[in-house]
Amino acid sequence: MEQSGRADTARLSESAGRRVNDLRDFIKALEARGELKTIDLPVDPILEITEIADRVVKRGGPALLFTRPKGHSMPVLIKRP
Repeated sequence: MEQSGRADTARLSESAGRRVNDLRDFIKALEARGELKTIDLPVDPILEITEIADRVVKRGGPALLFTRPKGHSMPVLIKRP
């Protein structure tokens, strides 16, 4: 699994024209490539996020950034392998 993440980071670094050093850079690179969908609505992290992510992954969709998971202060980023 780690190898896939490294490959994604390398690919995004090349396409962004700069090194991806952290999660913020990774998110910016995904946005720049049009490979990120941000969901700003409150969503249940157990029922809604899992269902949405499952549907998007099965369709080969973009990475998902949930900015307001209910009951949590941290956003959730999901990217298919």
